[in-house]
Amino acid sequence: MGIGGSQQNAAIATTVASNRVFLTGTSNTLTLTQETLDIVTGASDMTITLPTVEEALGRFYSFKLTTDGGGDVIIQDATSVNTQVAATMTEAGDSIVIMSSGVEWIALKQQTGLGAVNGTNIVVVESGDGALHKSVFTLTAHSLSLTDETGVVHHGGTKFYDLPEGNIFFLGCTVDVVATMVGSVGDTADGDVGVGTITASNNDTLASTEQNVCPATVVATLSGGTGAVTAISTTSENVPIDGTSSAVDLYLNLLFDTEDVTAGNQAVLITGTIELYWTNLGDK
Repeated sequence: MGIGGSQQNAAIATTVASNRVFLTGTSNTLTLTQETLDIVTGASDMTITLPTVEEALGRFYSFKLTTDGGGDVIIQDATSVNTQVAATMTEAGDSIVIMSSGVEWIALKQQTGLGAVNGTNIVVVESGDGALHKSVFTLTAHSLSLTDETGVVHHGGTKFYDLPEGNIFFLGCTVDVVATMVGSVGDTADGDVGVGTITASNNDTLASTEQNVCPATVVATLSGGTGAVTAISTTSENVPIDGTSSAVDLYLNLLFDTEDVTAGNQAVLITGTIELYWTNLGDK
């Protein structure tokens, strides 16, 4: 991505601090002191060339792909001799921290292949090593709409994560939230909670892919319209889910017995955390 004419493939580096820069373009060669890099890609790949490993002795370089325009980010050494650092970032949120020992580049922290948080009043903290991911979602008064399937159930689901494309293997999931009915629409409601790859539908149970990440678990009767909603995965959910053709989405799903909730579409506020461990077994 360039600015036209002879600048077609030129990099634009805007210094915002003595050692922090924003990078765009398709080819960038770092100076010794450009150590914190925020990267914006266009449709084409971007190549970032580091200083030589010898002159960068003891220095740390931090890279984060802040905006993904479709192109990948390829980080390489200035010479063909010390290529241990070779790394690629492909999705917004990918990051890597490396340092020079004077002999070779050492990756200290790498987080690539992340998903994207979805929904209002939801934030995620990601950690891991690029292979194993830990995603902790914090929901603060997140509104989950409940649809009244007359005479059957009040059901609702909220999408909270867009996973990257790939064959996703879930290692564990824990839901620990508090549900608060909006108004006096279900002061003593009870039902079920689960995490799945589709939203809850109009039946009186959470089943199949409505709860294939964290299984359907009974929600204890609310008191005054508020109560704990918890669930934990089992070994039954430790199976790959194919998201190679279309990326997998994750939904927090809730059902409440229709007789316990005021007729008509309602809402419930969700506050708490969802903790997820997962790995991407590869794409095709």
